[in-house]
Amino acid sequence: MFLSKELKIEKPKSLDTKGMKRVEMPQIHKNDYNEFIDYLKDNGAEFTKQIMPAKQLKATQGEFSDKGVEKQLMKYIKGEAKKPVIASNDNFIIDGHHRWLVAWNTGDTLEVFKVNIDADELLKLVKNFPKTTYKDIYTEELYDFDKDEPMKSTVAVPGYGTM
Repeated sequence: MFLSKELKIEKPKSLDTKGMKRVEMPQIHKNDYNEFIDYLKDNGAEFTKQIMPAKQLKATQGEFSDKGVEKQLMKYIKGEAKKPVIASNDNFIIDGHHRWLVAWNTGDTLEVFKVNIDADELLKLVKNFPKTTYKDIYTEELYDFDKDEPMKSTVAVPGYGTM
């Protein structure tokens, strides 16, 4: 597929998403996917791996990192392998919003782990996975967010390191 330098990434309107802030969205590192899939199964989830048009999926988060989109766009242009997007049975993305956004803008399809649980319940389950991490919209660096004691969280601050 040919992509011109003029590709403008359109982002969905907040009204077309669940509107969650990116910092609240769970992230699963690709090295933890096998353990994560086992965790889902242990908690009663069933899933199928399928190829879906990006336009059939909906965003849970209402914020997107420009840096994250650029990173995924470069991977797309280079043809690099991408981990599957995780989506609920009601077609909301739980993990993989930036990969989805690139496919959505290029009219492409995505490999999807479709879980048999609705978005709200699946989000709760994913947030309880012990290796879940979080990112903000300003950086692609992972940080540790303690859900029970937020003031003890480690935050990556661009130009300053972690705090």
